[in-house]
Amino acid sequence: MNIIFVKEGPAYKAVHVNNLFKALRPYYPDARFICYTDDPKGVDIECIPLLYPLRKWWNKLVLFSKEFPAEGKCILFDLDIKVVRDPREYITNFHPLHTVSAYWKRDLPKYRIPHAFNTIINSSVLSWTNHKQTHIWEHFNTNRDYFMRKYRGIDGFIYNEKFNIRHHEDGILSRVESPLEGAAIESWNNVDFNEFGITVQKSA
Repeated sequence: MNIIFVKEGPAYKAVHVNNLFKALRPYYPDARFICYTDDPKGVDIECIPLLYPLRKWWNKLVLFSKEFPAEGKCILFDLDIKVVRDPREYITNFHPLHTVSAYWKRDLPKYRIPHAFNTIINSSVLSWTNHKQTHIWEHFNTNRDYFMRKYRGIDGFIYNEKFNIRHHEDGILSRVESPLEGAAIESWNNVDFNEFGITVQKSA
């Protein structure tokens, strides 16, 4: 099992990685914890340097490439989350790629307008088997500049490019602006993440 965090740029700090590692380690004591980052200073877990010069959240797509050095089952956790309780009951499938179903968007018509390129998935928690989703990276690489202009983040790219994906069950994640009682994880996306006095940019 590989537990992966992506930290690029100045928004997130080593303390975000280290605290999330400490929160997840009791549930995954035998996992390989990896931080994919441009700045390993202060990070307490294994770090892998960036393989491609991408911006912000687009670096998450590199995890699906043939070059990413991990084997077997993988789980990505975004850094702007808080682990409330054991998430393992929700993360049981690793093929095909499993995403969070964005319950806070599903019933809103504006997110289903095809020409708006919106999305009803969320990539705060992803699970997959490494080297089984390389087609996602390969497709992105056919015209990466175009895709990065077309979509506001990887959620829109994955959803609108019609990849074969599935979703974790509702309850894995709660959004702070639309809380879901009893969720295993709280996501602070779209709001100031001030647990450490740091304002974090929106990610996708």
